[in-house]
Amino acid sequence: MKYSNVMIQERFNKGETLKFLFFWGHQPNKDGSIGKSCFSQWWE
Repeated sequence: MKYSNVMIQERFNKGETLKFLFFWGHQPNKDGSIGKSCFSQWWE
């Protein structure tokens, strides 16, 4: 499935519940594991 802003807006307007993955930063977790922040454009 190819996603686009228009498709997401249409699904939202139809009342569908959408899930988003929010992340912040570009550093590994304190324990050294990789978390959601690996999706940052600044991740090594």
